[in-house]
Amino acid sequence: MFLVIILLNNYLGGHNGLLPQKSTEVYNTKLGKHGKWELCGEMNIEREIFAHAVIKNKYIYVFGGFKETNLDSIEKFDYEKQTWELLSTQMPRPVQNGTAVTVNEHEIYLIGGSNGNFQNFIDIFNVDEKIFKSAELTLKIPRRRAHCFQHNNKVYISFYISINRF
Repeated sequence: MFLVIILLNNYLGGHNGLLPQKSTEVYNTKLGKHGKWELCGEMNIEREIFAHAVIKNKYIYVFGGFKETNLDSIEKFDYEKQTWELLSTQMPRPVQNGTAVTVNEHEIYLIGGSNGNFQNFIDIFNVDEKIFKSAELTLKIPRRRAHCFQHNNKVYISFYISINRF
């Protein structure tokens, strides 16, 4: 069964127009037009504009985001258990508007974002050991609100905003 999980409302991560949200919804794409969105558990911390990645086709990892301030927390959603877990591991720095990409069954790259300044870092999160290491390379252009994907052992990144305007 292939499931799509989204986090509610205007921004990925959820915002109801007033506050960040922590509720999530799931939709079974195999049901097509007969499917419906259903609530499926709440994150531990309300957040919006965070990075996220799916790994092993079983877990969603959520990194950082914003709730009154930039966050450095990580949460993991288990598809089978339909539960969120707040990990004890923290990100190397609090960041919002970053992007993440799964590069193999063990690693997620966390790229860019903002914590008052646009970031050019690339941190590698090992999901088995629950540790970060910094990549030797950084982005040539600091970015936030970027999107990335992995294809044929290459990570592609496109950017939305790449100058410190805000």
